[in-house]
Amino acid sequence: MMTQEFDLGNVLRLWDSLLSHENKLEFLNFICISIIELQREKILFGEFSEIMESLQRFEDLEVIDIITYAN
Repeated sequence: MMTQEFDLGNVLRLWDSLLSHENKLEFLNFICISIIELQREKILFGEFSEIMESLQRFEDLEVIDIITYAN
């Protein structure tokens, strides 16, 4: 669950938010949707290789932004 995409500190922050949420599976879906929404421009207008890289490594995304958007 997001361990390959983020460094350990961000994974722990993400897991803390996820595990403390009362609807964990639903919130996990919202987290995934928020990542896609935050990467929207790259997905819509990027080349295939750029799109795949942006969905595998979230170097330009802040975990707090993902959590906030998911809420």
